[in-house]
Amino acid sequence: MVQWTRRAERLGAAPAAIQPMVRISVSKLPPQYCPCGRKFAVVTEAPFGPFYRCPRCGETAAIDDADLLKAIDSADRTCEKCGSSMTYHRTDTEAFLACSSSPDCDYRLDF
Repeated sequence: MVQWTRRAERLGAAPAAIQPMVRISVSKLPPQYCPCGRKFAVVTEAPFGPFYRCPRCGETAAIDDADLLKAIDSADRTCEKCGSSMTYHRTDTEAFLACSSSPDCDYRLDF
């Protein structure tokens, strides 16, 4: 007979700390339409930042950086550690907000 154990016991380690994430108000993003004619849906949880995706054909499109910055929650625009403003960074593999007083402060929010 198989004995079942709790997942944490099977893994043998505590779960990793949860990283804080940027809160986005989807209603503040302008609507965009796919070439197939349907309105794009917004996918917010992606390692390289939010993007538009068509629910019918799967076509994707990038969200303009200026529109994305307008949709970020006002509480996420200031650093929780030092109170400085947060700046938007996008690389080939990820997008995030980082404290503008870097390297003195290492606080960041991932998308």
